[in-house]
Amino acid sequence: MKFGGTSVGSAERMRVAARIAAGEREKRPVAVVVSAMSKITDLLLATMRHAEAGDRAGMGANLAELRSRHEQACRICCPKREWPPCWTRCRKLIGEFERIANGMAMLGEGLRARWTRRSPSGTPLGAAGFRAPESGGHAGRGRERAHVVVTDAVFGNASPLMDLTREKARAKLLRCCAAARCR
Repeated sequence: MKFGGTSVGSAERMRVAARIAAGEREKRPVAVVVSAMSKITDLLLATMRHAEAGDRAGMGANLAELRSRHEQACRICCPKREWPPCWTRCRKLIGEFERIANGMAMLGEGLRARWTRRSPSGTPLGAAGFRAPESGGHAGRGRERAHVVVTDAVFGNASPLMDLTREKARAKLLRCCAAARCR
């Protein structure tokens, strides 16, 4: 199942998506793919544009919004025992993005290709939300799930290479399914 940005745009929407996935899981095995929360990718790209232009005020405002949205979603969505480690992982990813943006601002150059493949939303927060009691699921770490789709090298307009993507997805899904059965 694939949940796009609006489907996981807030903690409440994440809970709804987790319940849907849990309901489907009662009928059949389910693999869940979670996008970044709605407007987060736009926020990341806007932050990079501010960085390229040396606009530190714009960068700061966007980074504050990025932190605020993720912290709020973590507090609402994560089970209490998972809130601290989930928020720590989100802060770490946001901090990494902030370091990249600061480097871009200092150099006056863009590094888009380096960051746009990774978004803070789709990793620890999505995983924690789908491990909530109502979902009954297992979620691997973000880096284990990342990079399943293989594309050509056309930045900003890439096309999937389906044979390679199927091969990679099959291998990763089989590992996830095996891990889920063991828990």
